[in-house]
Amino acid sequence: MPRIAYVAFAAICLTGCVAVWGRAYDVDAASPSAVSIKYDAHFTSASNVQKVAQAKCGRYDEVAISRGESTSLWGITTADFACVNRQQ
Repeated sequence: MPRIAYVAFAAICLTGCVAVWGRAYDVDAASPSAVSIKYDAHFTSASNVQKVAQAKCGRYDEVAISRGESTSLWGITTADFACVNRQQ
């Protein structure tokens, strides 16, 4: 397969997540103690994802603390956050 076909295929796959999610990120899981967000770094930044996590944790009057990120072979990053008491 020509190189251009690989590039086109990758571009379609990357934009597919945005089309499915309806935005550049997806809150994969959220609870009073943790938030997990999948996002495409081509369409949003880690700081924007941090704000989303903070909004989710803020519902419980807690603060979002990053617990790390991992990136799949498809280029989708999963960011994990712990929701901790503001006093800690």
